[in-house]
Amino acid sequence: MKEMITSKLYWKSVMITGIMFAVVFSIIMFLINHGFDFESFQQTKLAEGRWKRYIVSRIVGGFVYGLFMGFVSFKKSKEKAK
Repeated sequence: MKEMITSKLYWKSVMITGIMFAVVFSIIMFLINHGFDFESFQQTKLAEGRWKRYIVSRIVGGFVYGLFMGFVSFKKSKEKAK
């Protein structure tokens, strides 16, 4: 576990996976909830300071997903190396 946490490759994987997840998830949720109605999106997600909550939730969600997927990937690569 310590080897994984101190690995720069692990953290790079976490960040790339997290960012990609957040972007893809945001696009899919936008299309499901709002279609191509940008005004509706702006009113429900971004107006009156709600943009902060929206951005923070995407960052945290992406980071957690990246941590999990990075952990699974690291474990699988360690098992293959054995």
